[in-house]
Amino acid sequence: MNKVKEFFSEIISGIPKWQLITICAVCAAVIIAAPAMGFFIPKGSHAVSRGLEALREKDSEYIEAATALEEETQKGAALRKSLSDKQTELEKFHTSQDNLEKITESNSTLEEERNNLLAEVNEKQQRLSALEASASTFANRIITWSSGDYTVGTDVAAGKYMITGVGSIAIARDGKSIANKLLKADGEQFTLSAGDKIHIDGSAKLTPQ
Repeated sequence: MNKVKEFFSEIISGIPKWQLITICAVCAAVIIAAPAMGFFIPKGSHAVSRGLEALREKDSEYIEAATALEEETQKGAALRKSLSDKQTELEKFHTSQDNLEKITESNSTLEEERNNLLAEVNEKQQRLSALEASASTFANRIITWSSGDYTVGTDVAAGKYMITGVGSIAIARDGKSIANKLLKADGEQFTLSAGDKIHIDGSAKLTPQ
């Protein structure tokens, strides 16, 4: 044992002090960093599998509503472009009116064009308002709830709903249970009254009927 100590003592004595400090610092850093490497190890495939299962649970009614919303949004964008073009034409026409007194021969034609443009702008504006209202209806049509407690009249309006999802639902009215069952992927219709208490264990989607 003494010979081993003497051997290492001779080796260390031959190394400059600054090199010896550097070697010790590197060794300490490696020892400290080793546990942290576990954080960079890729997670297992079970997280991906859970994500895929969640996607498969999306019901067709939600997908249809999302598709309809996208279509209405695209129509609205096209209509806004058309409306902007018409408004630009109208602004140009108003600018040209400064010289209207000098164009007496074409006055009636210009006035008719102006009226037509105004009518077309009004029509486009009405159609845009209708499309925006329709898009808003699709966006607000489906209510999504996660696990928790909800009250009809506060968290959702009273009425008939098709409820789909995964997990279970319990409904109490005036302190008495009126429903306690598993949620169905294809949905089940419920009539909710103001004051009803709803408990969701899992996830649920409510579509007004």
